[in-house]
Amino acid sequence: LVPGWEGFAADELRLTQLVGGITNLLWRVDAADSWCKAADDRICSVLVRRYGDGSEKLIDRTRETAVLQALSNSGFDVALVAAFSNGRVEKWLEGWKALTMEQMRDPQVASAVAAQIARLHTTVPQGVPGISPDDPALWRQLRSWLKQALQLDFPDDGAQAVALRTVELGRIADEIDTLELQFRRLQRAAGGAQAAVFAHNDLLSGNIMIQDLEMSDPDWPKVILIDFEYSDFNLRAFDIGNHFHEWAGFECEWDQFPSEATQRAFIARYLASLEPKNAAYTPASAEQLYREVQLLGLASNLYWGLWGVLQAKYSALDFDYLGYSARRLSRFRSESGRVYAEVTAAAGDIKKTRTLAQEIAQSAGANGPEGALPGGAGSGMAAKLAGVMKASAAGLNAAREKPAEGAHHEL
Repeated sequence: LVPGWEGFAADELRLTQLVGGITNLLWRVDAADSWCKAADDRICSVLVRRYGDGSEKLIDRTRETAVLQALSNSGFDVALVAAFSNGRVEKWLEGWKALTMEQMRDPQVASAVAAQIARLHTTVPQGVPGISPDDPALWRQLRSWLKQALQLDFPDDGAQAVALRTVELGRIADEIDTLELQFRRLQRAAGGAQAAVFAHNDLLSGNIMIQDLEMSDPDWPKVILIDFEYSDFNLRAFDIGNHFHEWAGFECEWDQFPSEATQRAFIARYLASLEPKNAAYTPASAEQLYREVQLLGLASNLYWGLWGVLQAKYSALDFDYLGYSARRLSRFRSESGRVYAEVTAAAGDIKKTRTLAQEIAQSAGANGPEGALPGGAGSGMAAKLAGVMKASAAGLNAAREKPAEGAHHEL
């Protein structure tokens, strides 16, 4: 499968199994040093990925290969060498390492990651069957995985059967519906839905590589995204909100979740990195995206909670999938009331702000240049807008103090 490796004997290759993945089995394979040194253009090391048992129930592998090829054609660091029936071979990224949890939380690294996500979100892969910006994957995927999960049982494993009951799958259909309604309400307040972007959908630390440079190097930190097996057109706020939840790691250490200030700084960097440069960033667009990220970050808990249930049934890897599922669903259920209350308050103020901004623009146009001067019609509107923003901040602080019970029924 690897060009130039056809005649190698087994003792001419060095095989090292890698740990840390919870979907696939991974190995690094190195060719003999003597062969590598004979020419500069030889592939000396590869990553062999053997797909996890049952992972085809969650991932369309044919589409994944097409995505990798399309991203490679778009200039991404996707080094696909070959594919086989239950896996693929990729070039080893020499000089790069997966982010540690500590590195991922570093402000400079986080800023670089935000820019890379923006780069991916402005890419439109060509020639990939079954994906479309008119069909964001999130709601479709959640309902598909839930349908599969509801059909599962563990008749020969009493402990797993008990663990499955604790995740309360019967609640999730209503939880998905409520979350989707909250999100659509927020989008209406801002003037309508945005098109889906091409999203990664699995931005944990292991899927972000950092070049092995000294921190004093002017190019540090340089990061790239890898492992696009869950990629699809999706809502951009899901990709960002899911990444924030990955700061907690597989053990779901929620005390490591990024603060509001950290999230807002990340979102500002993301928006400023979109093409055309700086055209997408305004205080209003940053506020809107932050609120969307609050909601769809919640969705990531449903997403990986359902994923964990399916993996518990099919995967042979040594990982407590149902325990992970329970932690993610618990996070959703403990945070949703607070988030819904805050976003409900914000949605009303976003709508008021949008309406007043339109009035300011119309007033400035109707009154000529003086409409924007002190004492002109535009300045009165601007003062009114500032008042709404101040009231908005006070209302959101109140929502944080006392989340509204049953806020999800207000739609």
